[in-house]
Amino acid sequence: MKTSLTIASWAPSFARQHALVIVPMLVAFCLGSIWLAGLEIGIQLGIVALLVTIGGLPHGALDLALLRGMGARRDGLVLLIGFYLLIAGLVLAAFAWQPVVALMVFLAVAWWHFGLGDTEDLAGWARGLEGLARGGFSIAGPIWFHPEATFGLFRSLCGPESDGLLLILMNWFNRWVAVPWFGLVALAIGRRLFLAFREKKSVSSELGHLLPAAEIGATLWFFAGCPPLIAFAVYFTAIHSVRHLAGLAAARFPDNQPRAWRWLVAESWPLTVLTVFLAGITTWGFRKYLASDVLVLRVVFIGLAALTMPHMALTCWWQKCGEPAPIDLFSRSSRISMD
Repeated sequence: MKTSLTIASWAPSFARQHALVIVPMLVAFCLGSIWLAGLEIGIQLGIVALLVTIGGLPHGALDLALLRGMGARRDGLVLLIGFYLLIAGLVLAAFAWQPVVALMVFLAVAWWHFGLGDTEDLAGWARGLEGLARGGFSIAGPIWFHPEATFGLFRSLCGPESDGLLLILMNWFNRWVAVPWFGLVALAIGRRLFLAFREKKSVSSELGHLLPAAEIGATLWFFAGCPPLIAFAVYFTAIHSVRHLAGLAAARFPDNQPRAWRWLVAESWPLTVLTVFLAGITTWGFRKYLASDVLVLRVVFIGLAALTMPHMALTCWWQKCGEPAPIDLFSRSSRISMD
């Protein structure tokens, strides 16, 4: 399947450079995992909030540009924004009414979304295999490797009255989902290594499979060693979000990488700032009702869930439409056209 990130002239070099940065970065985090595990939960939440603000929110802030690029006119855009906010509101209501069910549904959809986002260069059964393997890192990894810490986070999100159901679901997950997932991860790595050593056409061809194999292995080690909060934040911002942003940039400026990155910054910052402002107001408004750590955790993760559900649906729709180029909303052509 051809995507913006596979047909842009600068995409192959970017993908290689990104992988060459990601693999040693994940290894470095693993080596420092003992120190990271010793950080207080409040400090970890502060790191998560900072990383999500800088690297996570911008890729969702471009959803309006996507809608315009897909042909939404002004009246239709208002209607679609209303539908977008309705989905976000339903997610918030679900967490208030049935938090465990809402959490499980969100984790399942996120697994699928992350897997698709990491495998845009693949198609067919190969994408299914590697997508399921990669998508499970941020969900199956914490539940399997750090069950107590992950249970504590889920408990803070859903409330202590959900303890029994959370324990049942986590035990079921580790028995019937996590174990097969490990098999998929092994198959994904084995497939990449097999292709790398079979197709010895060029160094570039071999790296095209060796680097993904190394990345999958390093990501598994990373989630095994690092605290769940830090691991999720780094994966979400440095891997998933960067690749999504690169796909949008490639759709907008497929032959000019510097201009594409400038466009991303100019186009994403207004809604990113607005989202942070609303999160700050929410945190301030509920400060008397919840402990600070629980409040920040809920604002960050339930807020992310509310924004991510419509974002995932929109991204899927955009891909099915052939990934049309986003249209400028906040950026000015004259401001970003200078090379």
